[in-house]
Parts: sequence; structure tokens; C-alpha cells
Amino acid sequence: MEEYNFSLTNNAAAIEPLQKELQTTLQAGGLRLHFISALNVALGEWLENIIQYAYPDGGTHRIEVQCRVSELDLIVRVTDDGREFDPSHFPDTSARASDENVFAARGFCAATTTSGRVR
Repeated sequence: MEEYNFSLTNNAAAIEPLQKELQTTLQAGGLRLHFISALNVALGEWLENIIQYAYPDGGTHRIEVQCRVSELDLIVRVTDDGREFDPSHFPDTSARASDENVFAARGFCAATTTSGRVR
């Protein structure tokens, strides 16, 4: 199993460069672009949610992204020191565009839809 590690600060401008680096690295490791693109969509939403909601102190924090790749699996672990997220207290992910919490639900829904599960 190959392991790749990436790091960024809790600044939304750091997400796109990380996604480009992840794409280049995983493509060089033989992963198909279709899977990398799906991962980048879910990961972008995941990181946006962390940056927006996990750091009420406004300080600079590190977020670590670990990708483990084997023939059969792609495992992504995101580690941060922000406020915990409890999905059992999360709004309904079927929100419509006119609903107040639609953007809050979008990232969690993308992560669960792309991966099939979130642990």
C-alpha cells in the first residue's frame, strides 16, 4: 500500500493547490483520473467545511491529508485540531437550494455520496 501525505493551513486559498498536488501525485502513482476527480470534489467540500466551521478562534491551524492507495482501496484520512463534528446533529442533507442550511449540508452529502461511507 502506497501512502501520500499532504498538508495545508486553514485558508480556503490553500485547497486548490493541494488538490492539484494530490492529482499529480496520485496520477503518477497509477490512479485513474476519474477516481481522483471524484476524490477532489469530496475533499474540497470536506476541507471547506473544516475551514469554515472547525476554527472559531480565527487562528492559523494545520490540516493533514493522508491518502493510502492499494490495488483495491483508496483510503483518505483528514486530521485537524478543530472543533469536533457530530454527524448525528447535522441538518437534513436533502435540503433544497432555497433552504437556509443547503450549503452546510453539501460537503457532508458529497463525502458520503462519493465514498459510500464516512468514518
